[in-house]
Amino acid sequence: MFNDARSKKIIIVAHCLLNQNSISDGTADFPSQFVKIINLLMTNNIGIIQLPCPELTCLGLDRQDKYGAKRDLLLENSRIRNLLVKQEKPGSFKD
Repeated sequence: MFNDARSKKIIIVAHCLLNQNSISDGTADFPSQFVKIINLLMTNNIGIIQLPCPELTCLGLDRQDKYGAKRDLLLENSRIRNLLVKQEKPGSFKD
């Protein structure tokens, strides 16, 4: 298909792995991104497709609770999911 210098290798990566600034307050493990993962991909000439973050897109940076990281994961995910449902736009697709 392609006859140029590209490696023809790609990986799909969650937004938060490439940008720790996009995640909920109190949950970042690194100042910017997972450098080891990025370096591994770059060293092996693997292209990156960054998935959009639904939470960031719908709720922005402020997830409305700076203590969310202290909650049980399932409880916090449920809280975020409920916020996303409240932010749903009229006429959007529902299950």
